[in-house]
Amino acid sequence: MREIIIGMTMALFLNAGMMVNVQAGPVIWITKAELDRLPMSGDAWDNIYKAAQNSTGNPDLRNQDDRTDTDTIAKALVYARSRDPRYAAEVRSTLQQTIEKNHIFPRKERDGL
Repeated sequence: MREIIIGMTMALFLNAGMMVNVQAGPVIWITKAELDRLPMSGDAWDNIYKAAQNSTGNPDLRNQDDRTDTDTIAKALVYARSRDPRYAAEVRSTLQQTIEKNHIFPRKERDGL
């Protein structure tokens, strides 16, 4: 499940145009237009924004209670709506740490990221 969430986060960044030289394919979760129409106020936004403030510096895929996955999605959504580069940097860092700490790719492939 966590791998799916990481993939969805990466897809969100692709959709938001964060990675260079990548053509956006079919939308997995939400289109940019739909995302741009979402409110940045109210209870739902407040909850997402609050989760985006949590640390995601120690991702552990072996711990089912670890909240890094949902907090990373929150950071990605806050970035997608606010365009605050701090959130984009935190998401990229968390994804890289998740790959490195949890040995998702063999070393040879990981070095090319």
